Amino acid sequence: MPRKSNAKERRAEIAHALFRCIARRGYLNTSTRDIAREANLNQGLIHYYFESKEDILQTMAEDVYCRSLKAFEQYAHKYASVPPRERLTLISKFLHKKVADDKDLARVFHELWSLAHTNERVNESLQKFYRLYRKYLADILSDVSKDLALDTDDARDLADILISLGGGASVLRSVGPRGLSLSRMTKLTTRLLESFFGLEEQKGLQEGEGGSNG
Repeated sequence: MPRKSNAKERRAEIAHALFRCIARRGYLNTSTRDIAREANLNQGLIHYYFESKEDILQTMAEDVYCRSLKAFEQYAHKYASVPPRERLTLISKFLHKKVADDKDLARVFHELWSLAHTNERVNESLQKFYRLYRKYLADILSDVSKDLALDTDDARDLADILISLGGGASVLRSVGPRGLSLSRMTKLTTRLLESFFGLEEQKGLQEGEGGSNG
């Protein structure tokens, strides 16, 4: 019987093989034979480690969600001490360039969104992921707006809007990348956030004071 550490690694390899298959051909067009071929394993081993393709899907989904949340946490922590305007720009960059510009990740998320309509396990996992993602993002927005005392509900709603922008950008990026500029979307999203928090007005006042002093 394989050691537990080896079993864990092998399960992770199989789950990542499914990720690559989904990114190329979609979940419904992927068989356990395809997964075995992608993982360079005998098909019998796939059934040794997982009861079904759906079980592999669940493991893969949990791994994708964990990695995505960890990436956001690390990104947010790295820039926790920068000024508010910069943090808003960095949030926009993460949503559009770290999320929407990763084509394989975008395709896999699109599949998971679709499967969530009929697969209860995927639906529950996806809901859990977005609850945590929204909380992390809302906490950052609340921290940026300390002087405004942003209402908790407003912070959550704004987080939902930003997540929707990132998700929508990933869809557009997948179906028509030539017609979408992620750099422009990042700039416009930042401007919307600055406007919401009144940072554009502060910038204008500072520039006006600088001009009058000159």
